[in-house]
Amino acid sequence: MRNENTPVNPYTNKPITNTRITNNHLWRLAILLLAVFLRLGGLATVPPGLTHDEAVHGLTAWEIVEGARPLYIAVANGREPLFDYATAAVMALIGPSGFAVRLTAVYFSLLLLALSYAWVRRAFNERVALLTLATFALNFWAVMTARHALRSITLPTLFTAAVLLWWWVASQPVSQSASQLVSHPKSKIQNQKSKIAIPLAGFLLGLAAYTYFPIRLLWVLFPAAVASWWLIAPAWAARAWRPTLLLLGVAALTAAPLAVYLWQTPTAEARISQLAQPIEAARAGDFAPLLANSTAALRSLVVPGAGDSAWRYNIAGQPLLPNFFAWLAGFGLLILLWQWRKPAHSLALLWLGLALLPVLVTGSALSVPRAIGLQPVLFILPALALDWALGWRGREEERGSRGAGEQGSRGDEAIPNPQSAIQNPQSPVPVVGWLAIGLLYGLMGLQTVQGYFVEWANHPEVRLQYEAAVVTALHSLNDQPPTSAAFSVATPGRYHAQAIALLSTQYSALSTQRFFNGQHSLLLPSGADNPTVIFVGAAQPAAEWEPLMADFAAVTILPQPATDIDQPIVVYTASAEQVRVGWQAAVAEPETAVVFGQTVRLVGHIATQEEGVLRLQTLWEVVGEGTGTAEQILFAQLLGADGVPIAQNDRLDVPSNQWQVGDLFWQMHVLLLPAGVHAADLPLIIGFYDAAEPLRRWEVVVGGRGAGDFYPLVGDK
Repeated sequence: MRNENTPVNPYTNKPITNTRITNNHLWRLAILLLAVFLRLGGLATVPPGLTHDEAVHGLTAWEIVEGARPLYIAVANGREPLFDYATAAVMALIGPSGFAVRLTAVYFSLLLLALSYAWVRRAFNERVALLTLATFALNFWAVMTARHALRSITLPTLFTAAVLLWWWVASQPVSQSASQLVSHPKSKIQNQKSKIAIPLAGFLLGLAAYTYFPIRLLWVLFPAAVASWWLIAPAWAARAWRPTLLLLGVAALTAAPLAVYLWQTPTAEARISQLAQPIEAARAGDFAPLLANSTAALRSLVVPGAGDSAWRYNIAGQPLLPNFFAWLAGFGLLILLWQWRKPAHSLALLWLGLALLPVLVTGSALSVPRAIGLQPVLFILPALALDWALGWRGREEERGSRGAGEQGSRGDEAIPNPQSAIQNPQSPVPVVGWLAIGLLYGLMGLQTVQGYFVEWANHPEVRLQYEAAVVTALHSLNDQPPTSAAFSVATPGRYHAQAIALLSTQYSALSTQRFFNGQHSLLLPSGADNPTVIFVGAAQPAAEWEPLMADFAAVTILPQPATDIDQPIVVYTASAEQVRVGWQAAVAEPETAVVFGQTVRLVGHIATQEEGVLRLQTLWEVVGEGTGTAEQILFAQLLGADGVPIAQNDRLDVPSNQWQVGDLFWQMHVLLLPAGVHAADLPLIIGFYDAAEPLRRWEVVVGGRGAGDFYPLVGDK
């Protein structure tokens, strides 16, 4: 005997079996497995190294594991911390590595797929949800953002979770009477869940404030949707406005600590002020930059050759939606516009507009991560087009579509039922339709695999951006780490090469590694009689260091692809004692000890002038511990007759935070001289200051007595 709640096929008047639901489960599983494969396959080696952005995320996460609790991270022009806390949880289990940072991003991306599917299924129907899931799984842009350790992936994940919970409550029928709740226990349970869903959605929305800056526009979706529903579906608006107020209140409380911090520290967000320059220009009456950026951003969505031109996150010029899917998205947008009176369609349109705004301001450059808030809704557009084209709409759904505008004003008849979306029979689809869809998505999957894992991952510019040579050099010493090693790299700082080393090296070997830039410095690390010194591609030793490297013996050249921009990697070893004797013999030491900040001693200097250029080489020995997180800068100034600098160069290419007692290093300064100036006739001074607070200079101690905050060099110039 058939249960009265069993769905009936209106075409045959027979009960519907679970075959279709089972098939849907199989499709979901197959698509999710494809998504997992594309996101986890070769994750440790593709991308081929690490960008400094990924490395800084890893460094911050490891600091959190060790006890740091940042509310906002001021380095790298400022960023929100939630991704780093999530990464810290992963690192606490498997240790610091590039794989751990990227695995965190993959987790968020897979959760985003599931949440997007759940929302689209409830707001539209099962077919649109499955097609959206397939686009999400196979799209190049989605795969790219899923495999990169950037905080941007956390934004759409948390935001979509908040939208899903809020929509679940907003689309519920009006609360039933007490007697009905008693007679229908499931309704009572659902009512109780609704009371929990909104505070949880508000918490997730507030937590999204700690993810990525576009959330500062996206939250407007909730009040904007309710406001639009007052016009097109008053019953929805009447049902949703109170939950929406509660959601926004909880979100505000959750985001308040970060908001207060940023209000009290207006200089923390240097990047936001840089990105907002087109808006500032528009306020001043110049709309050209904003118009140019907006046009470029819109073209980057669908126009071949107009996409993000930075190889770091894209095949240069490739749009976010490829080939035929761009045309499908355009048709899907027309469907949304045509049926804008439906609550789900109006919400999707608002979401599209708000997620686009940040990219319209900043343009197509680096739009791949900045447009990420678009993903959950942009991928709906091709699905809507395919759903319409193949006639996947049953009679009940078509009847609801025709009457959605006026039904929304009368009550709850227009509310989509997710179960009916699964179980309602659909008009027959020819085999050719299924084959066409399979071919379409298959081609997109193949294009993504070839484009991402072959073309993009092996491009020379990508290998350069991802510091592949640096990672290769670090990995070369993992099996047998020396007792002391120094790496010459283009960016040796704490937030660049040193952070990459944390994620690429055996953690126990970090204390034996130092970094410098061989174009402007030369380092002999302490801790071993025969230290290893490695020069990576773009940071090969400058010509001035050739006489000082007479005692360095080249051991090997590490193989790199012939197409690499960053060539070659040369490994040296040296006798520490011989090098020290030779370096000290190259300079005349001061008559008495000169020590800066109780940390580093001036061994001597060489200064030469030629063709209006003064080249100053100073030799230093570290006598105290490194400076921790502080970064020191070494300045060199040639003073005029009035004591005012007429030539100056500030730099330090052996980062002070990693100094260890006994390190010996050279630093080169190049000062451009005014015409007719002879450096030998003028005083030349040197000193150290804090990079974060330039007015804070190290005290100079000469012969055991304080001598101010700079030291005058004497000798040949």
